[in-house]
Amino acid sequence: MLEIKNVSKTFDGPDGKVEALKDTNLSLKPGEFLAIHGPSGSGKSTLLLTAAGMLAPDKGKVFLEEQDFYSLSVNKRSILRSKKIGFVFQQFCLVNYLSVAENIMSPSAALGCDNCWQRAKELMKKFNLEHRANHYPAQLSTGERQRVAMARAMFNNPAIIMADEPTGNLDEDNSKVLIDFLLDFKNKNGAVIIVTHDSRIIDFADRSIKLNEGMVL
Repeated sequence: MLEIKNVSKTFDGPDGKVEALKDTNLSLKPGEFLAIHGPSGSGKSTLLLTAAGMLAPDKGKVFLEEQDFYSLSVNKRSILRSKKIGFVFQQFCLVNYLSVAENIMSPSAALGCDNCWQRAKELMKKFNLEHRANHYPAQLSTGERQRVAMARAMFNNPAIIMADEPTGNLDEDNSKVLIDFLLDFKNKNGAVIIVTHDSRIIDFADRSIKLNEGMVL
């Protein structure tokens, strides 16, 4: 489903070049839950963004369902990502001037849909957000914002959920809700990649890898 081959990524830092990823390899199959962990600055978020088609590598290839992700035009890559990947950012990245319902429906901008409102209602019910449909992100609790971000990621029925520290800002109860959802998604043959420091997620994962200084250990 997803394969990363010999990917390297370098950034310009204040003291010179920083190698965020060094000849990194990774694969993911349907129904697999993968946790990526490691110290801060080890390249975890860079790897996740590269896997999601948001950050082009300097070297190497990323294949999504056997398509060379970065050989596609920006528009075609965006469409493929919208169809196949639901991404949850660490700080949620909700649009402040859109309501909960509008944030959840925002992925339809890439693909369009004939029943956007019905799909949004289904997701709001699933994530217990129906009573917040017309609220804005500033009016929500942290747990509610995370649930909106997850509902948005699910809007286009993706094959893969990718999430960057999804429980980092959540209390124990909200973390459990999120973990249970991800396990349910995985059990329905969805694939999950999580960047995390949370030992509970690592324990639930089918497989975990550790990054250090841009390399898989």
